[in-house]
Amino acid sequence: MTELSREIGEIWSRLFDHRPFLNGEIKFMLKEFEEKRGDREVENLFSILEDITEIKDTQVDKISRISTTGLPVLKEKLQQALDLTEIIDKDYKEIEKESEKKRLENKEKRKEEWDQFIDDMNFRCKRIDNTFEEKEEELRSLVDTNVRIYPSKILTDFLKTIPVSKEVPSNILNIIKDHNKPGRITNEVVDSNVIQLFDSDFETINKVKSSLQCNEVANKEESTDKNEETLSDDIKEKKILENTKLQYIEDVDKPYLTTIDLDWLYIYLKNKRTQEKSLPYLHELLEGAELKMPNNIIHKRNPDLEARCVKLRAQQEAREYRKMTKGVDNVRIHYPEDSIAYQMKQLNRHLIAIGQFLLSIFAGFLFGFRGVEWMVGNLDFGFRLLLGVMCALIIALAEIYFLAKKINEELSVPETVQLGGPVKFVNDTTYVKDNTKKAIEKEHQD
Repeated sequence: MTELSREIGEIWSRLFDHRPFLNGEIKFMLKEFEEKRGDREVENLFSILEDITEIKDTQVDKISRISTTGLPVLKEKLQQALDLTEIIDKDYKEIEKESEKKRLENKEKRKEEWDQFIDDMNFRCKRIDNTFEEKEEELRSLVDTNVRIYPSKILTDFLKTIPVSKEVPSNILNIIKDHNKPGRITNEVVDSNVIQLFDSDFETINKVKSSLQCNEVANKEESTDKNEETLSDDIKEKKILENTKLQYIEDVDKPYLTTIDLDWLYIYLKNKRTQEKSLPYLHELLEGAELKMPNNIIHKRNPDLEARCVKLRAQQEAREYRKMTKGVDNVRIHYPEDSIAYQMKQLNRHLIAIGQFLLSIFAGFLFGFRGVEWMVGNLDFGFRLLLGVMCALIIALAEIYFLAKKINEELSVPETVQLGGPVKFVNDTTYVKDNTKKAIEKEHQD
């Protein structure tokens, strides 16, 4: 029991009694600070005291002297650095403003270029559209540009022997079937999807054609009874259009072939001739056939163009007449325009005019510079110079006006007016009017 209590006491002292540990630590601290360090701290304090004393005695004056000499220099350098930074900042702001201005200018320039590009593209598109419309009108003016070949009896009989198939062109097929409907000008083949017309439809079409033909013939007879000289341009155009329609109605009922049909027929004969040697050639079949070329619309001359041509012809005739009658004219015979003496005389005349112009300006300047002073009295030199320049300027303007007016009168002499002779085609409206009327009625041959 005693041993147990003793062991428990040892456990208690080991767990909860810290005095041995603290004693050991205290002894270690005392050993470190007292034995090992010794007087090192005291020595450090004495050295610090010596340094402070030395600074107090010697270094303070030295520092004050250095500061009095170095601080102004440092201040000056700092001021220079501040000035440089301000200059750099100012330059940066100016460069930024210039770059912003340049950027805006470039933006406006690009905008103008873009607008110009858009306008140019619109103009080109409009020009292309106008050109397309003009070409479209030209194509519309061409009624039929294909060459029509009306077959002879030999060619018709041969075409009727060709068997009907999908490869046969429509024009040849019309001749084979002997239909009265107009042939098409394209190389189409027979197809089951093509719309077929019945006999009743063809009868209706023939009735419409006959009625149109009767109306056209009646209009043609009525128009021929009238006097051609009293017909207006609109009636003449209508008459030409009616004649064209009648001719088209007459020609469209006849079966015809085109060059595409002849190409197909040539290939057909070439293939068949390998089997049958007795087949005729294409040129033999075309013997006796009628060939009709396409006719374009005849355009009339422009009245303004014809009037201009008549005027130019009249001027040319007047010049020729003047040249021809110059030798017998008492006035113009003394004006040899082609001689050197006449040219020198004209040159002297112009030189005299220029001399008079300069003399007038000098006289005006002299009047303002000296004449006013003689009349009024002593004047300032600048005022007299101003008066002289003003007078010279006024006279110069007046001289230039009259000189230009005179030269214009000399150059604007009409070509049709004869010098020393009667007037030829001047204010003569009947000549131009009659010739214009005859020329307009003439067909355009260009």
